[in-house]
Amino acid sequence: MADELKMIQRDEYPEPRLFDRDGNLYAEVSVPTSLWHLFGTNAKRRLALKTNHIKIAQRRLWQKANQIYDEFDRRQLEYIHEYQNEFEKKRLRIDEAFANRIIWFGKAINYNKGNIPELSAKTPMNELIKLRNFLEFKKEDMRNQNVRQYSDPSDPEKMAMDIRNHQDNPNERLDHGFTREQAQAWSQYTTQGVHTLWQDLFNLAAEKQGLEPPKLPIPSNEDLKVFDPKKIGKLQEAIKIMFDYDTSSPDFQQFMDEEWQKYLTDFDVKSGARLPTTTSPKQISDYFREWDEKLHRDFDRVNTINKLKRSIRLFKNLVGDLVLDQIEPHHAYEFADAQLANKPDVALKTLQNYNWGCQEYFKYLVERGIIKITLFGA
Repeated sequence: MADELKMIQRDEYPEPRLFDRDGNLYAEVSVPTSLWHLFGTNAKRRLALKTNHIKIAQRRLWQKANQIYDEFDRRQLEYIHEYQNEFEKKRLRIDEAFANRIIWFGKAINYNKGNIPELSAKTPMNELIKLRNFLEFKKEDMRNQNVRQYSDPSDPEKMAMDIRNHQDNPNERLDHGFTREQAQAWSQYTTQGVHTLWQDLFNLAAEKQGLEPPKLPIPSNEDLKVFDPKKIGKLQEAIKIMFDYDTSSPDFQQFMDEEWQKYLTDFDVKSGARLPTTTSPKQISDYFREWDEKLHRDFDRVNTINKLKRSIRLFKNLVGDLVLDQIEPHHAYEFADAQLANKPDVALKTLQNYNWGCQEYFKYLVERGIIKITLFGA
């Protein structure tokens, strides 16, 4: 998956070749093997050169190839955006699940009479730290008193009875002195995901409030739940017992799904704070709108504004809508070559005007800190 999210450089794309179909010439580019998951195995892309003369077709070949390369870039960016959107949705679901566990445990042990502060970056850091310190103290206290989610995790019959009793009488106190509700909430709190959410929350709150975030110690294996395949079978068997083995019942399937999701969520987050999402790559055209707005602010003459607008759009059409961190000086020469191939008798003054317009655009991106080099000189 990591390789599929890495943007393929344009220099790595296969070179174009002429393809003759019944006397009509096309630019053909093979899809790189690393993009087969987007286009299909051994896929090729072709665009008509609209001529049957070899010399004219050769002049137009790279211009059409860049249009095909634009498609390769676009499909990659769409894939990356889709992945990041799905990742963000999953991250939000995980955050919500573990935040609910913190709140549930806090209310179960009656922290601040059940008034749990909002788990967000805007909540004062000292309130968040105070809440976590109390919950962590209570977590260890309950562990030392041998609190367990199930009285005997090896016996499905007893597990089924524990689940039923928790449903029927959550406030019943057990031998260790805590209620069934408190034992369940403690079990859900004692997971890696809760630890990770705390660290993420401290990092976000510190950034928003201008503070240094506390660094939480990495919990030991003894401190957290451990994924146990044997428990899966025991849990499934216990739920079947609860429903008298009537596995066709819709209620059975719903309950099974809920308990199964809770169990899997315990192990849905890796150790340590989450990795940040990768910023989506930007293309030349992504800044056209703000560039146009700048031109209307800085220039009075309509001809000058239009000339600057046309220049960078011609670059995009001839060389491609390049990903900005892939732009290199040789693309300026490709732009000049493409103009000559497109119109061999183009005037030198026209070339200079278009180069000047592109130079101004890339200089603006350098000043914004978006790219590091301009392509057409200072």
